Amino acid sequence: MIQSFLQYIRYEKNYSSHTVLSYQTDIEQLRDFVVTQKGDFNPKNLTSDELREWVIALMDVGEKPSSVKRKISAVRSFYKFLNLKNLTDNNPTLKIVAPKVPKSLPKFFYEKDLDNCLEVSEKNCNFEGVRNSLIIELIYQTGLRRSEVANLEDVNVDTAQCQLKVLGKGNKERVVPFGRGLAEMIETYRLKRDEEVDVNTTKFFVHQKGTALNPMHIYNVVRKLMGAVTTQEKRSPHVLRHTFATSLLNDGADVKAIKDLLGHETLAATQVYTHASFEQIKKSYQQAHPRGDKEKEDTMEVRIQSIHFDATEKLQQFIEKKVNKLERISDELSTAEVILKVVKPETSENKEAKITVLAPNTEFFASKVCDTFEEAIDLCVEALEKQIKKAKEKK
Repeated sequence: MIQSFLQYIRYEKNYSSHTVLSYQTDIEQLRDFVVTQKGDFNPKNLTSDELREWVIALMDVGEKPSSVKRKISAVRSFYKFLNLKNLTDNNPTLKIVAPKVPKSLPKFFYEKDLDNCLEVSEKNCNFEGVRNSLIIELIYQTGLRRSEVANLEDVNVDTAQCQLKVLGKGNKERVVPFGRGLAEMIETYRLKRDEEVDVNTTKFFVHQKGTALNPMHIYNVVRKLMGAVTTQEKRSPHVLRHTFATSLLNDGADVKAIKDLLGHETLAATQVYTHASFEQIKKSYQQAHPRGDKEKEDTMEVRIQSIHFDATEKLQQFIEKKVNKLERISDELSTAEVILKVVKPETSENKEAKITVLAPNTEFFASKVCDTFEEAIDLCVEALEKQIKKAKEKK
């Protein structure tokens, strides 16, 4: 039954080999658990209680709620197939409630970080430097997945029409437009590639040896180049994809158009980006409303990075409020970078906050470890206030 299901989703539903492997792993994990508990596995006889025991066991060994939810989804698809093909009337998944997954906003890069990244990488004018700069700009301008970038065919990159023909998830094809500037970068890359590389593939992006890049190489390129210009922990091609969608939305693009450009199957997958438009709404309010604090339009930018955990919205608001008070001392402060980290989990005082505040030709820094992040932030801000006042007095 399992093999029939896997063939069905691969050849009839046209799922990718990666997705098929994930479904196989999840269902076989359930099978092995039931065999260990009962001695055999028969999908026709599996009960909701037995399925629930598996879910509890997954949670007990530390599986993330998102992973457990995905595994339950795989089993649901398996039983839908069995019911559809009349292989069984049983469906134990109907009584199973998936664990609630905490919602997190997509991470994205700031435009000036991308500009700095290209400025740094463009100084390297050899083949790999030109190629790597193009990878960053192409994902930022088109929102392609890293697998789509790796599998991009050379014949499907049209600089005359400024568009890409992309084969996405489920072998669904879509056309993505791009700007004239990117077209010029593509022509420069092609010229370098054809002059210096003995290409032996039909793929667009290649190694110096002429072979096609794989998705992991695309990941490593983005992570390395963006790591030189930002302290953000997550700096994958997917963050660039988020940046593409966020930029479009903030500049007024229709969410349905963004859905098509990203290759999402449903609008629900795209609507996660609507958080980004809040900053645009906030700016519009400040500019248009009589009580909108127009003079605060150039307020200091506060970047918050939480390492190995997601800072709550309440904590982020607290940090922004505290850090922005530093502007009362000096209006030359441009950016504040806040890093939160849990150190030595076995101790009580294990909440570390580091704040770097940037100003023209200088920067201020404070680091504190306390019982709570709020206390650490308070002490950091106090230390920064003294530093900024002292620097202002000297000036």
